[in-house]
Amino acid sequence: MVFEEISADEDEIWKIKEILIDEWNETKYGERPTIALITEYKGVNVRDEGDFIFIYESSFTESQVDFPYNFVDRSVVVTFDIRHYNEFPEDGRKRLNQLKNGLLDILYRKRKSLLGYNTHLVIQSRNDLSDKLNNLYRYIFLVRYTRHAIALEENEVIS
Repeated sequence: MVFEEISADEDEIWKIKEILIDEWNETKYGERPTIALITEYKGVNVRDEGDFIFIYESSFTESQVDFPYNFVDRSVVVTFDIRHYNEFPEDGRKRLNQLKNGLLDILYRKRKSLLGYNTHLVIQSRNDLSDKLNNLYRYIFLVRYTRHAIALEENEVIS
């Protein structure tokens, strides 16, 4: 028997990316940053290429609801990694806050309907990882989205 690695649908991560691109409000939060999956930009130099919001899956859990037995809840933790470089510290912090507020605005507006009617979002943690010595501003959000009551196929077994 071969076991496949269970992870979030790549399509779901793409949908989140497309929602962020479509919903970004340039008049309120400035120029839209490059929003991409982390796998699309390996080894990127933020100093040369501008602002980024990288998206990647951090963890995946699946739990079986008590009744009925053929449904599960799937929770995926998605990391949003905001990166900005600016030679002037006061401008860098201001721009990082714009990017952070733009992302939060979209997440809060789409909290209950990001990937369909049976999902919800919870922001688990926020971390400021800025390197002020090198003028690199970075902020990370860990966001858990849960899809409730997903029907199992006949050949799937949860133990």
